[in-house]
Amino acid sequence: MIFSFQKQPKYSAIFLAGGEGKRFGRKKQFEQINGFPIWQYVRDKLCQLFDDYVVVGIDTPRGETRRKSVENGLKKIKGNKVIIIETARPLIDEEQINLMKTALENYKNVSFYKNLINTIYDGVGFARSGIFEVLTPQGFDVKLLKKCLKKDKTENPTDECQTIEKIGKVKTFWIEGDFRNHKITYREDLELINSYNLYNKIYKNKE
Repeated sequence: MIFSFQKQPKYSAIFLAGGEGKRFGRKKQFEQINGFPIWQYVRDKLCQLFDDYVVVGIDTPRGETRRKSVENGLKKIKGNKVIIIETARPLIDEEQINLMKTALENYKNVSFYKNLINTIYDGVGFARSGIFEVLTPQGFDVKLLKKCLKKDKTENPTDECQTIEKIGKVKTFWIEGDFRNHKITYREDLELINSYNLYNKIYKNKE
């Protein structure tokens, strides 16, 4: 079932919950946070911030690749701006979504990022300065995103910002992220996030 809260949506959300969880060892979207499957925990926390939304992998089938999953989600939404949310990042909150919505009023290609802490080696040399980690959520003008995905011949881009930059020639507007953008990739990531949530719950109860 696809949900809509207004007749003429402006902001839509695509929640990605169709991963195979190969590095995690099983489908992590069905692991529990606060007694709920991860995908449901993230959806319930954020869905009211949008005019309509779809959960890919639950409401509509996942694709064989991330790109196909995004395309499946785009077929179901009605907004002219979309924010793509990986449910494997369960600490994303209302503040971050509102930052992205504000940026989308002026930009068509928006993403979170985080500066690198460690030096990287690419087989040629060492680097850290001027390099950062690309995070999600990411937000887009829907018409531009659909156009670029249709023209892009890359088999499986790791995110949509690179497609917009390569095909649409539209630079990404960057918003600095933090621990809230942390992604569950391995089982220890889930343990870390559950510990973080427990700490915050105890701390807030003491206030």
